[in-house]
Amino acid sequence: MQDKIKNRIIKLNTNILRARFNLMFMVILSAINIMTILSGKELFMPFSSSVSSYATYFGIQISSSQNSNTFTILGIVIAALILGAILLCYLKSKNNPMFFFVSLGIIIVDTIVLLIVSLAGYAFGGSLFIVDIIVHLMTIIFLIGAIKSNNELNGLIKDFEETVNSTEEEIPEEPSVPFIDKYEDDGGTYFGKPNNGTDWCYIKKITNNWYYYELHWA
Repeated sequence: MQDKIKNRIIKLNTNILRARFNLMFMVILSAINIMTILSGKELFMPFSSSVSSYATYFGIQISSSQNSNTFTILGIVIAALILGAILLCYLKSKNNPMFFFVSLGIIIVDTIVLLIVSLAGYAFGGSLFIVDIIVHLMTIIFLIGAIKSNNELNGLIKDFEETVNSTEEEIPEEPSVPFIDKYEDDGGTYFGKPNNGTDWCYIKKITNNWYYYELHWA
């Protein structure tokens, strides 16, 4: 594989990994936020799910005014559902890029909630809410970039398969060394053998437009 294509694939993979890392980072900081809110401390993590944090916070406030834990429990349940959905998107997006669309929708709604709460004067952390909004917008950009990168990778993978297939047809009838080791296994196609000191990749078709892939360089 040419170095230009190889470097492009590495860059596209980096865009996808960055988006997935942001989702996991948001889950971790949101969990910390919820625990600090439940403990009554004033610590605030700016890069976290606003729906989860404010659902927990307002649930506690309403429950306190009504001498009931109902709304506290409801707030925690809402927070757990949101964080569970983001965590699921992080885990599933490795094999199914459609979860980038799901996570993008969640983060957009979360950003809108953050803006509404901030304009209403209930934002945590004072001026830090500006940083929070900026980070939310960056996460949206990263997710859009991951979707575009995955689409481009699918195109590169299709071109790679076509190139390999056309090259195999041109191999002499009795070559002394095979041009490439291609075989079907694990529900997909391997090009080259894993762990033999050479470049290899694994491609599995998920749908007509989505592929799961692993690319390994020697």
